[in-house]
Amino acid sequence: MLKDLSGIIDIQYFEDDNGGVTVMTSGGKLLVSGVNINELSAEKSAEDDCYRVIWGSDSGNSVDITDSFQGGSLKALIDLRDNEIPQFMDTINDLAVSLATEVNNVHSTGYTANGVTGINFFRDIPTTGDYAAIIAISDEVDTSTDYIATTSSADSTTANDIALAIADLGSSSITIDGQSTTYTDYTASIEAQIGSLSQNAQELSEYHQNLLATVEAQRDSVSGVSIDEEMTNLIKFQTAYQAAARLLNTADALFTTLMEAFQ
Repeated sequence: MLKDLSGIIDIQYFEDDNGGVTVMTSGGKLLVSGVNINELSAEKSAEDDCYRVIWGSDSGNSVDITDSFQGGSLKALIDLRDNEIPQFMDTINDLAVSLATEVNNVHSTGYTANGVTGINFFRDIPTTGDYAAIIAISDEVDTSTDYIATTSSADSTTANDIALAIADLGSSSITIDGQSTTYTDYTASIEAQIGSLSQNAQELSEYHQNLLATVEAQRDSVSGVSIDEEMTNLIKFQTAYQAAARLLNTADALFTTLMEAFQ
């Protein structure tokens, strides 16, 4: 159980002379001391609706210890939730806002099939929030595809220079969050970052698995018992005992013979 717990959070524990076990977090919060326990619970934060880890003492005190963890699977999940995912969400939101803005800038200058201009392809862009989660085409385009602008000429509704200009945005130079790039390169960099994080996590996991196996092998070499080895030693000692017994019997017989010879 302690091994399983140490895989979830970083803990310290020791056993006293009476066999009682004391367990505490690496931050010094007591979890178990003999028959006394202090519980950990999850409570939703009013600030961001994210759950926090709360340590409660037997005296009724409660302390948020979410940020005190230094290792374990729970620490990894908290880091992912509070650091990695928000960074990628910001990156994707910047991409969505830039894409919608650039497309609207081009689309609104063109003429639709029904001769209307000034129509945005995407809905209005909010100044805050997760735009990537709510990005959508404008009400006009959603109502009818006749509101899709394809030409810059009011007299030629069959031309497609606006459509081509929008298509060219994928490789055009743009600025996202102060970075000069293209949409193709920007999305590729996001994929590369995710791939790098995934690979690093896999390599780190393998490293710690190997380290754990090494430590457990060292522990077993000191405290572990090999049944095969003990059986081999038992047979060896039994054989030695039998040989010693035969030697004593022989010596006793010789001693008896000598005593009889002098009588």
